[in-house]
Amino acid sequence: NILDHKNDNNIDNHQNPLDSISETHRDETVVLKTDLSFPREQFLTTGIETHTPPTFSSSDDEEMPKTDEKPKTLSADINSPDISDSDSLALPIRTFENMRLLFWFSVRCVVPDPTSKLLTVSHCEPNSPHLFSLLSTGELVYKSSSSLNNQSDSSSSDRQSPCVIEHPELKPLLTLGSCLNAVKLNLTSTPFLQTTEPQPEIKTYTGRKKPGKPRCLSPVTDKNVTIANKKSCLGSPIALTECMGTASKVDIMSEGDMQQSKKELVNAKGHITGRCVFPACKLNAPVPPVIMKNTTNPCRVVSQCVTVLTKTAKRPHLVTRLAESIRSVRGEDLRIISYDDGPDDLEGTAWEKIRQYPKLDYVIGPEPDMGISVGRNYALELVKTPYFLLVDDDHVFTNRTNIEKMIDVLERTDTSIVGGKFEGHSKFGGRIQFGNYLKTQTLSLFSGLCDGNITQFPGCEQCDSTSNIFLARTQDIRDIGGWTAELKVTEHTDFFVKMKAAQKKVVFCDDIEVANKQEKMKGAYHNLRYGKERKDHMVSILLSRYNVNGFYWCSRWNLDPESKNPACRSYKQKEVHC
Repeated sequence: NILDHKNDNNIDNHQNPLDSISETHRDETVVLKTDLSFPREQFLTTGIETHTPPTFSSSDDEEMPKTDEKPKTLSADINSPDISDSDSLALPIRTFENMRLLFWFSVRCVVPDPTSKLLTVSHCEPNSPHLFSLLSTGELVYKSSSSLNNQSDSSSSDRQSPCVIEHPELKPLLTLGSCLNAVKLNLTSTPFLQTTEPQPEIKTYTGRKKPGKPRCLSPVTDKNVTIANKKSCLGSPIALTECMGTASKVDIMSEGDMQQSKKELVNAKGHITGRCVFPACKLNAPVPPVIMKNTTNPCRVVSQCVTVLTKTAKRPHLVTRLAESIRSVRGEDLRIISYDDGPDDLEGTAWEKIRQYPKLDYVIGPEPDMGISVGRNYALELVKTPYFLLVDDDHVFTNRTNIEKMIDVLERTDTSIVGGKFEGHSKFGGRIQFGNYLKTQTLSLFSGLCDGNITQFPGCEQCDSTSNIFLARTQDIRDIGGWTAELKVTEHTDFFVKMKAAQKKVVFCDDIEVANKQEKMKGAYHNLRYGKERKDHMVSILLSRYNVNGFYWCSRWNLDPESKNPACRSYKQKEVHC
């Protein structure tokens, strides 16, 4: 819902998302229902258009993804009705053809080991597809990239390709072999790849027999091949085990969606040099230096060229606090687009408070827990000004929130983002670097390590990243596809990797600040931001996008000044996956 847009004499000259509201509606409080599940025709009689998902146009010929949509999993090319876990032994089989097979939690692919021939857990290499098809008779057929290139008829190819079988000597480990010996599987709604026949009866310690259960395709460890392990290492074997929650959960992804999910890795144009020899090292290519330019159409009124953008999660009191700080510090209101998770269950007192800020567009999305990235992308779609100011909902403007300077930097240089810092905190701008920093393939952020001062703007320097307080060119962020939709949290570093991959320039200014007035997180909100399983899964998505095994953040105080290459003296902030 977008609430409270009254007739406002101070509305700026730029087109606002609500400008299609008729004059009759402008004289009263307007509530826009934006549930995307409703038919569009339902709203046409009101003269108010629905909010449709964002699609960003690209500056090149490359087709950009719809950023509110997760890459197609399970639904793509899957036939037959949904099979619940309780009906997993029943036919028909939910078939799919030539799809990547991943484990959901680790976001890693199922790949046959070239030496042992066992099915193992592996990075999903974009240029080496290992595809699977589930036939209507339950066989899981494997096709390598070479067999795909040579196939002419898919049905005959299926009959000639190997199937997933239990290893005759290493049961329950899985390997490839004759389809005559294939395990018969079905795809449940969980989703699991589950056997269509249960295990034999199990004898308990009391001597009684109990019915066996269906088994699931699951990652395991070398030490215990009978229990599913969601934190399996690269090279870990895959077996048929008891179905175990997130450990046995799978994703089915088309090759096109796999390529799109690793777009930055696929399109990296740098060179592998020195000791960094894995594909993501190409993304270390430095961004060209900032270039000064002449201003042709300067912004003279901030409210006409800047929209404030923030994502919130059921915290309208913080959004109105932000709006009040803007009014207090600047003596005027700026257009704010705040995107919140559904459903619309805010109390009336919250709406009354929102009504006090006519330029606050408080939008409630179509679904709960859409995540930071999707919410920001929805809000970005609604921006009609050339620049937007990104802030968090718990930020507060101060006298050092110098938007005019940020505009000046954007207009007099070819940079895409100008960022600042949090009041009372040290420099946050830094360098993003891939390397073998934790004795494995790692994505690293070196805070405080930047590439040189911008002499025309004292206190400003070019960096790879900055904090979540920045002014950006609206179209430049649309060009990179906005934020990665799958990352509901831990989206920050990924966003700036995308900026660097696109060679978009970032400037950090040490004299620009907001106050970060955090409130104690508790209950559902704390779990959304910092729940361990959720965070671990989000980190897995981040690492899988670049096929690395670790991430760490090095503060400016831990930088090793004697090292020629970026190096950290201690690794306190780190995530390492084996």
